[in-house]
Amino acid sequence: NATTMTQIPGSPFSFPISIGFSSIVYDSTHDRIAISEGNSIMVIDCTNLTQVPGSPFITDPNGGGPRGLAYDAVNDRIYAANFGTGTLAAFTGANVTALPGSPFATNGNSPNSCCYSAATNQVYLTNFNGRSNAGIDVFNASNMTLLPGSPFQYSHDGINNQAFVECVIGP
Repeated sequence: NATTMTQIPGSPFSFPISIGFSSIVYDSTHDRIAISEGNSIMVIDCTNLTQVPGSPFITDPNGGGPRGLAYDAVNDRIYAANFGTGTLAAFTGANVTALPGSPFATNGNSPNSCCYSAATNQVYLTNFNGRSNAGIDVFNASNMTLLPGSPFQYSHDGINNQAFVECVIGP
């Protein structure tokens, strides 16, 4: 219980798993959580702590599992960064169905995490495609296309503990 910080009776709750959970995201519009598991996402209704019908949902039929999840309240979507297949899966939040064309190809083979920005209506993925070609892929959430120039490069200043990323402005 977030108000009193007490454990909910019956917690911890168990659900059938095959590999293990690696990421979780809260869908504030539908009061659900999505959990990455194996090559799918399991969606749990928070009002009764049961799986929604059809769950788990496959994120990439070619294998590769979702490592990072993000929820987009503006477009009512759940995004999954599929490690190993180089794709981004996108599902509608209401009935958890894959968007046409999903999963979408990225510019790397190992997207590891993702997040959504309502300010730019963009999805950002950390992506690895060999040590010299790591970067951040940016998708326009309106049409699920990669922004020209993706992946955007970044570097790290270990002395001052700062990260520098190419700036992406506009659609």
